[in-house]
This record gives sequence, structure tokens and C-alpha cells, in this order.
Amino acid sequence: MSDYDKQYYRDWMHEVPPYKHPVRGLEIDLHHNLVPPTSRIKLPMPPLLKDCHHIKESSFSILSPQDQFLHSATHLLFNDELRGGLRDLADMRLLCLSQENSADFLQSLPARAIELGLARPLFYALDTLVHIFKLEVSENVFAELTDYRPSALTGWIMRTLINKVLAPKSCEQQGAPIARWFLYIRSHWVRMPPL
Repeated sequence: MSDYDKQYYRDWMHEVPPYKHPVRGLEIDLHHNLVPPTSRIKLPMPPLLKDCHHIKESSFSILSPQDQFLHSATHLLFNDELRGGLRDLADMRLLCLSQENSADFLQSLPARAIELGLARPLFYALDTLVHIFKLEVSENVFAELTDYRPSALTGWIMRTLINKVLAPKSCEQQGAPIARWFLYIRSHWVRMPPL
């Protein structure tokens, strides 16, 4: 790895360079935060660590289901350009449905997202789940996110770009290079503002 790449990970990213097994090729990412320090979102780690769930017969813990959902939403719909997006979106849907009472789970997300500063990524995730997977989300959940919604124009643009990339209307539209390019530029804008 070049000195520039080492500095990039050390100073600007929320993870160390990926570890890759020399024989098997398995790659593992080790994160020290869910968002880069340069991101527009400043995510405090102590609340995430405080609510982790211990894995039985292990020395490891995992994020709470709410924080797992917010982690996925933040990476997919805020920091990323939707690589692997449909699968990640399906995982978020399954996480919701796997909870004993999915309506209560969804209702618990806005307060946690607001506490962590992740309300905008949550809005995009829920809006996308409703429009692509027809997930039933109460209007009360969206009402709690009213102050964190994008403007009507930004919301429309994002929904259009996301739909073109994740749910094209025909096989000819798969790939959506222009929509992907705009989402790529946006991902850099929110992760690494020019200043």
C-alpha cells in the first residue's frame, strides 16, 4: 500500500485498510466508527457500544437490531453509491420482519436515529423500503422524521436515482450509468466535503 493510501485510511476513514487472507482471499474490514471523520454526520460511538448485545459463549458483541439497521441505512443510502444495494435493502427489510413485532421495531427507529444523528439516512432507507419492497411503515414513523426529511425536490431526485439503480423498470435500464454517477458524486460530497 502506498504512503498516500496509508495516510488516507489513517486520517480520513472510519476503518483500517482491509485485511486480506494471503491464501483464501477472504477480506475483513475493521471499523472504528460507522462514518468517516470527514463525513457531514458526526456519529458518537459510546451510545452504540453501550447498547451492544453480548454473543453467548463468545467474547464478542454485536450492535443492537436498531443500530444494525441504522448502520446499513447509513452505509447504503448516505455514504455509499448503492453498491450491492438491492441485497442490502433486502437485508434491512428482513431485519425489520425478523423482529418479534416489526411495527414496534420500526416505531423505535426514529428516536434512536435522531439520538445518533442518523435521521436522514433512516428517512431514505424507510422511503426506499416502502417504494421498492412495499414494506408497511406507519405514518407515525415518518412524522417523527419530519424535521429531518430532505426538501421535496431533493427527496424526488434521490428517489428517482435510487429507483433507477435498484429497481429499473426494464432490463434495458439496468446499470443506469448516469444515475450511478450522480449517486457516486453525492456519496463523496457527504463523506468528504470539499473543505
